[in-house]
Amino acid sequence: MSDLEVRILIAMVSLLIGVIAGHFFALGRDIRSEYNTAITPLRDKLIKEINVSESIIKDLEVNLGSQSKKIVSVYTSDYKPAIEKANKMFLVNDAGYMCVPEEMKQEHDLLLKEANIKLLNAAKRKLWLNYF
Repeated sequence: MSDLEVRILIAMVSLLIGVIAGHFFALGRDIRSEYNTAITPLRDKLIKEINVSESIIKDLEVNLGSQSKKIVSVYTSDYKPAIEKANKMFLVNDAGYMCVPEEMKQEHDLLLKEANIKLLNAAKRKLWLNYF
């Protein structure tokens, strides 16, 4: 092979490697962006300490597919039972309002906070560093 042929071959191989690498990084960026966009409503509710409904989790399953398995698992095994247990602590006072008795208030708040933290940790945003 002549020197010119070797240079052309090196240029073509370099171009091919660059195209493949660029395509890989572009796909990773798109997947990460879709994931982060889909979990934003869930994260917003958790940060504002608003109870997460099952419809938000179902929407995540539809939008993310298999990427949502970890979030769904934490929701069904940790979050939902903790919220149900916290809701059972509510009693009706003399005025007819729902409230948590003072002796249960600390446990109630702790249950809600731990459930929020667990689900928030499962729904972490993806960074570009996660792909290396």
